[in-house]
Amino acid sequence: MANDRILLITGPAGAGKSSVAEAWASSRDFGCAQLSLDTFREFVKSGYHDPRNGWNDEAQRQLDLARSNMDAAATNYLSADIQVVIGDAAFPNWESVGLDGWNKLLPGVDIDLVVLMPDWKVVRERNGARDGQHSVPEDVLRIIYDDMAGSSRSFGYRQLRVDGCRHCHRGGTCYCSFVSHSLSRYVSPV
Repeated sequence: MANDRILLITGPAGAGKSSVAEAWASSRDFGCAQLSLDTFREFVKSGYHDPRNGWNDEAQRQLDLARSNMDAAATNYLSADIQVVIGDAAFPNWESVGLDGWNKLLPGVDIDLVVLMPDWKVVRERNGARDGQHSVPEDVLRIIYDDMAGSSRSFGYRQLRVDGCRHCHRGGTCYCSFVSHSLSRYVSPV
């Protein structure tokens, strides 16, 4: 593969992972594909295990399957010299859903990590605006947010951390010129 790197955007639910990933992929002057873990998880229609209903072996199996399928798609895109941006809520303190899984799936591929951590108010508002299937109960969201906010500095990977984007919260989406500018400088094209 000529382009052995991916951009992985992570953060809590409602941080803007999908919005930023889509904006990034759409604005490149080279081929770039956007992959979302949520989309790959939701390919399972009958028998889908919603992790909001509790984490168990089946939730883990479906997560592993979704990541494996994303790996295959990412590998195919990279083989065709198309860059890849992935949106996934990877947890730094939870090994089974952490970043090491991506390194195991994509050996030899550099991962440029972007951690989106808007203010709690922004995350809460964005989550509240989601349909019921995609919103996270506020008490669970708060646990996830606090875990990621307290430990995302210690992901152990090269990363760009985007914090506290208050001034540009428009219409439920956090489009910050700082994010786009920082990503452009941080992640170099092939």
